[in-house]
Amino acid sequence: MHSTRPDLRLFVLHHAGGSHLPYRTWPAALPGTWDVRLLDAPGHGLLLDLPQITDAGRLADFLLDTIEPELTGPYALFGHSMGALVSYEITRRIVERGLPPPVWIGLSARAAPQSAGRTSAYHQLPAAELRTRLKRFGGTPDGVLDDPELWALFDPVIRADLRLVETWRPAPGTAPLPVALSAFAGGADHAAPPLGWPAGPSTPSTSWACGSSTAVTSISGRSRAAAAADRTGRGHGARRGGRDALLLNLRCRPA
Repeated sequence: MHSTRPDLRLFVLHHAGGSHLPYRTWPAALPGTWDVRLLDAPGHGLLLDLPQITDAGRLADFLLDTIEPELTGPYALFGHSMGALVSYEITRRIVERGLPPPVWIGLSARAAPQSAGRTSAYHQLPAAELRTRLKRFGGTPDGVLDDPELWALFDPVIRADLRLVETWRPAPGTAPLPVALSAFAGGADHAAPPLGWPAGPSTPSTSWACGSSTAVTSISGRSRAAAAADRTGRGHGARRGGRDALLLNLRCRPA
């Protein structure tokens, strides 16, 4: 990254039990004029030595306090699964505090808050069944799931993240976000449909159904999401009608 102000600063938030590592190729795949920041929750990745935060609101507060000094120009948030939930909570706090809002937020593999009724209790499953579920979901290395010693280390971290996700509810009376928003989900993922995330009436909200069972966390070149971004007129750090690549090359279609 050059010392000049970036066209866009993109903050990326990981899934439950994960870290920044699945997104480590994103900075090289996105425009060189962007500053891509891969965030870790405490107890994960580069923050492994910090105590884990098991409440969505407190995690959002921690991460917002971390990034607030860098909200000095156009910026966006992208979150996958648990990261989507936390991105939503961060954005809600940004609006409530009167801080400059993001130009866009992308939410992947997470159902909209008002449609989150009865949820699964994966965090309470026996170890063998939980490992089977995680293998089906993807995103957790087989080495962790198949090695008893590694599993003993990661089991409490994963369960705490799952509990955070499964027990979270939006604050009563929460208003729609006045921010351009795109939601992504796997075409076969009925547990986390992309529809219904609340953006305000004057801000665009788009939903994308993707070809896999979960929304893929890979990017390459210009995507349909980039075209959607252009149509919003917000630019997301790019000129309207055009610079390459907003975010995801997911083989997605409008939901």
